[in-house]
Amino acid sequence: MDMKKLTMTLALIAAIGAFAQSTSSSKSTSRTTTSGSTISSESSITRSSDSYQFEARFDEDKHSEVRRILQERLSPSYLTDVGSAYEWEREVGGRTYFNCRLTENKLRLSLNLELSSDDFYDLIDELGDDLRDIIQKHETQTWTPMIPSSPSPPANPNSTDPQLLDQELREAERELARAQRNVERLRKKKGN
Repeated sequence: MDMKKLTMTLALIAAIGAFAQSTSSSKSTSRTTTSGSTISSESSITRSSDSYQFEARFDEDKHSEVRRILQERLSPSYLTDVGSAYEWEREVGGRTYFNCRLTENKLRLSLNLELSSDDFYDLIDELGDDLRDIIQKHETQTWTPMIPSSPSPPANPNSTDPQLLDQELREAERELARAQRNVERLRKKKGN
């Protein structure tokens, strides 16, 4: 095959891939894996226009930290102890829109965005990101309740501190994701 045909073939494949991405529904999945001493830690977040899913498998030594974060951020009135498992569930109109189940080394969260409020989605989205950080790196997280306000400017735009830059990047990514979800919801409303 000569270079001209090879170049055209690659360009066609790239164009088809770009078209497929632009016409697919807005669904993003991220998966991270790390190896530990006992088992490898895995977490997966799937976001689409109508649902949010978080699944993780981790070493038992991370269980207490994961449980602590869940108990801090999710209302105890929705908690059910089932043996060694913890389960949070929320309903509206007899339909379950949120479920979270924690066992010794597994966690699964699911949220129906069509039945959930935007504020509750934001809380769960931030919770999922923080849980992924804990499970993957086992760093202790400090959480402050989200208070709706205008976005704050970066502490120091010229900072080269990697932790500060990572935090600012995560905040910017969350704001972008919220804006994209809002655009999708408005498009759905306009289409109806």
